[in-house]
Amino acid sequence: MVEVGVGNDAWDALKKSSVGVFPRLYELDFIWSAKVVHYLLTHQLVVRKNYEIWSLIDWQPIRLSLLEFGEITGLNCDMFDNGDLCKVDHKEFWAELNVCTTVGPSLNELQLVLGRCKNWSLEKRIIVGRLCILHIAIFGIAPTRRIPLECAKRVLDFEAFGRYPWGRVACKSLIHYIKCVSYDAKKSYTMEGFVYVLLIWGYEAVRVRHFFSHVDENLVPKWDGELEDENVNHLIRDILDDCVNRKAWDLVETSVTKRTKRKESIPMNVSEDSANKDKKAKPMEDCRYNADGNDTPSTAMLTMLKTLTEKVDNMNTNMATKLMAGLDAAIGTKNVIFDLDDGAHKDMQFLEVVFATNYFQLVKIVFTPT
Repeated sequence: MVEVGVGNDAWDALKKSSVGVFPRLYELDFIWSAKVVHYLLTHQLVVRKNYEIWSLIDWQPIRLSLLEFGEITGLNCDMFDNGDLCKVDHKEFWAELNVCTTVGPSLNELQLVLGRCKNWSLEKRIIVGRLCILHIAIFGIAPTRRIPLECAKRVLDFEAFGRYPWGRVACKSLIHYIKCVSYDAKKSYTMEGFVYVLLIWGYEAVRVRHFFSHVDENLVPKWDGELEDENVNHLIRDILDDCVNRKAWDLVETSVTKRTKRKESIPMNVSEDSANKDKKAKPMEDCRYNADGNDTPSTAMLTMLKTLTEKVDNMNTNMATKLMAGLDAAIGTKNVIFDLDDGAHKDMQFLEVVFATNYFQLVKIVFTPT
């Protein structure tokens, strides 16, 4: 929609801009897998960080923070400069867009502009394209919602737009919406933010077993108002030292038997109401990392992990040798058929595995039962 609306010359200029990673990613026809994203979202670890997401792939914890986000997208993720104000008069151009001057545009309004801006100057069409990228990719919000006015005005000043840390804005938006999603008793849910980053993050984690950036020994990204979490700090050190306790999140099974509970006698000087208050159940503990493996983690979280862990172990045993033997042949071809044992497909009609050769080039291998 944006490519056709702004024209080829403006589209090429957008690809070379500071947010050019998004139109370039679109042109790669990136493979989308909702199941991968859903798995990452529903296997999160409980952390007290406002701007970090931790998830488990098998036993391996991986982190999505500003550092990983910047490494994936290549966007400017510097700290916000409160003194960097964009003082431009947007009212005249907003009038051409038919947008109220007190707010930023919505995608619905920009769609109408894209249908009538083909004869506009190159500079104006680039501005329209930038507004679309901000809405679709940087903020990743619904078509009816509006870009914040202070951010939208920066499209009119090419220098102010280029130096702004859009990577920090996009990362903050994505992580905020991840933490707001509710998965309770829903067949589907809607998530905002540039969700494709989650997909690339998951592929990179599978490719290198854990995706964890280590840039100039800066292990923790800087955010104003970020919370401290000692469990996360210990986990980071163990990842770097390659000594993560693989059993830290194992499910501890206990047998439960039903029995009639006798009513306990209450001392005569204690009322029944006060006695019941003392018997209130304690809240569940967070799923905390324990290097010694002594603490019992959250049963609810680990129940979700158990099924996938067993599947991954079975896949590694049955398929790893044949998969690695055919991987070299898969690179550069569209379809490769592997002769797999019937036991590998006991419960599967087919299995799709996507390998990331780098951030933006993917090879898709489809396994079919013989």
